[in-house]
Amino acid sequence: YVMLLNNAKGKDWNQEGVYAMFSADLSDPRGWYGLMRLFSGGGWYPQVVGLAAREGTDKLAGRLAKFFMSGRSEWEAVFEQPSEDRRRPPRRYTGEYARPRRP
Repeated sequence: YVMLLNNAKGKDWNQEGVYAMFSADLSDPRGWYGLMRLFSGGGWYPQVVGLAAREGTDKLAGRLAKFFMSGRSEWEAVFEQPSEDRRRPPRRYTGEYARPRRP
């Protein structure tokens, strides 16, 4: 499972960044791991929508999904399977992760 979050800071609610976290079990609230920054700054309400016919929703997405931020989709999200050892968080990346959507 993937949870997308935005972090606002300061009295003006400036956007500090957009992040993703991961979990193998939704029944375990302490099981979320791997806080990963997707964007520095960014906008409100990060969301993905799956592309599969009859299955693509904002609750279910496959490997490739449309990524929305502030209601606009200019990016795609690509999801990969976690490592075999689920106790180990995914490797930490630096930089931006979402890629521009292909025309």
